[in-house]
Amino acid sequence: MQPFVESVARITGLRDRDALTSTISEVLFDWLHAPNIAIYGLIGEGKDRRVVLKSHLIAGVEKVADSMQFEPEAIPLLSDMFELEQCVTLNQAVELSGVRHSAHEVLFPITNSSEVVGILSVEFTGQPNSDHLGLIGGVLRIIANMLSVLDYGERDTLTGLLNRKTFDHSFHKMLSAPAVQRRRVLAPPAVPAGVGELPDAIASPTRVRAIGLVDIDHFKSINDRFGHLYGDEVLLLLARIMRNNFRVTDQLFRFGGEEFVIALDWTQADHVAAVFERFRSAVERHVFPQIGRVTVSIGVTVLNPFDAPAAAIERADQALYYAKNNGRNKVLQHEALVASGALTQREQEADIEFF
Repeated sequence: MQPFVESVARITGLRDRDALTSTISEVLFDWLHAPNIAIYGLIGEGKDRRVVLKSHLIAGVEKVADSMQFEPEAIPLLSDMFELEQCVTLNQAVELSGVRHSAHEVLFPITNSSEVVGILSVEFTGQPNSDHLGLIGGVLRIIANMLSVLDYGERDTLTGLLNRKTFDHSFHKMLSAPAVQRRRVLAPPAVPAGVGELPDAIASPTRVRAIGLVDIDHFKSINDRFGHLYGDEVLLLLARIMRNNFRVTDQLFRFGGEEFVIALDWTQADHVAAVFERFRSAVERHVFPQIGRVTVSIGVTVLNPFDAPAAAIERADQALYYAKNNGRNKVLQHEALVASGALTQREQEADIEFF
């Protein structure tokens, strides 16, 4: 009983999702001695929902890093993976006996408080018994509770986007991740043959990461004229348009009020402004109920390897401020404004306080 209590304490003491995933895999191996344990995450929505291999233990040894390091198009669609899709759709365990030699593989849905957000794959040396299934069921309930707690602390309650207090951690994690690659991804047997076979090629040095600071134009007047319920509907619809216009590997935040941040994953440097312009145009074209036309202004900046969250936000905010004061409903990139002389070098440099 004591080792089990210690395992539970170890799991419930975590506040980082990746650490939680790795620890769950290790704890299950310690208790089940299963030769093959994998945890998948689900990202995206609807038909574009994709499967991310988050952890893979073979004989207790980690064999794969987070496949979010790979380009979005290299991450397989859930709809292309029949067994995993069945587990998610049915929201119940799916046994894959005989899929690979005499192995007994079982897929278990991982849920939070409202939906399936991942899949646990466990390969047993023999037929799993009631003790095995009972242990896994208990661990899955612990995971569900932990994910609900993490979601409550990390998500904006209205839009479901990441909230402001998660930005700094996400920012540092994004910058510390290796450059996006196309290379072989180790994959458990439930993944169709060929999914893990990707040609070796490091991302082009012209690819960059960037952030965009988004502000709804004249949002106060929307609340004043139509009321806060319609204002909230604008925020909800804007969040939906964001999800539809950015990739599953881009991160979307609501900073509060009418302000949002998009952390753009690896993209061709000369495409950054166009990506945000596509989103701006999508907002402008959308017909918002009762209100009609809504526009956004966006300030953009490219990130460098040693950036700080506050410095990056400051640059994006300067570009946004310039857009607001020069017509609104436009995308302006900080680096282009500095190059053109619209922003001076002094404006470019944020004040640094050491104490």
